[in-house]
Amino acid sequence: MSISKLLQRLGRGFRTSRRPCRPVGTRSYRPRLESLETRDLLSSFTVVLATDSGGTTGQRVSATTGDLRYCIEQADAAHSATTDTISFSSRAFGTPQTITLNSGTGPLVLDDSHPVSILGPSGDTVTVSGGDAVEVLNIGGGTVSISHLAISHGNALSNPSTSNQGGGIFDNGALTLTSCTLDHDAAGPSAGGLFVNTGGSATLSNCTFNHDTAAQTSPVDGEGGAIFAAGTLKMTNCNLSNCFAEVNGGAIFFHPRRRRGYRQCQLRGPCYADHHQLHYRQ
Repeated sequence: MSISKLLQRLGRGFRTSRRPCRPVGTRSYRPRLESLETRDLLSSFTVVLATDSGGTTGQRVSATTGDLRYCIEQADAAHSATTDTISFSSRAFGTPQTITLNSGTGPLVLDDSHPVSILGPSGDTVTVSGGDAVEVLNIGGGTVSISHLAISHGNALSNPSTSNQGGGIFDNGALTLTSCTLDHDAAGPSAGGLFVNTGGSATLSNCTFNHDTAAQTSPVDGEGGAIFAAGTLKMTNCNLSNCFAEVNGGAIFFHPRRRRGYRQCQLRGPCYADHHQLHYRQ
């Protein structure tokens, strides 16, 4: 093609064919809505500090990390997630660490409208201590699962909000404990280790109670050195040893009798009480 013809064609614009172009018919499109599969929204928080010096709302490091109190407060807060998970940093808790609660701040309060799981390291390197001055966990309601956590030196004697019961844990929800240890916890009138309130429930697997004490603060209490069960209690493969109640149920006090269920559990070593290691109130 000569230069002059090329310029003429450029002036008219290129055509890919000498045949005339036929209009293409338009196609109508009607948008439609399709249902999506159901997805549960999850929220995850990580404990990166072995301290409890951040006040009532805990110490924040980032939006999803901080001390244990901060992570619990965030899980308790209203949000769009349907489940909450709290885990522990492998860097901060790769070796055994004890989180000693600030007695002035009070116990850790779990009252989550969503199911919440607190997942301790499988190496059992985390202990949450009340420092013999404060109750450790107060479960106000909801569904709570805790695994591989040691709860020690809780003291409910100075917590009137739970009637001074449940030095380690006061349970007013649906609690599951797996591979947890409650030791050297104290309360009075009842439940040195775990108090299961009326309407609450506790399911325990592979848990250990050791040196938990229920003190007598009036003529009719001092019951359930390790556990006082006013709600539903189910236990599997649990060990209770060296627990003490000043009146009844050095190991467990059941009230009423019909709400109980345990199997393959052992009382190792003495569980002292003036009357019975296991006591059932009619």
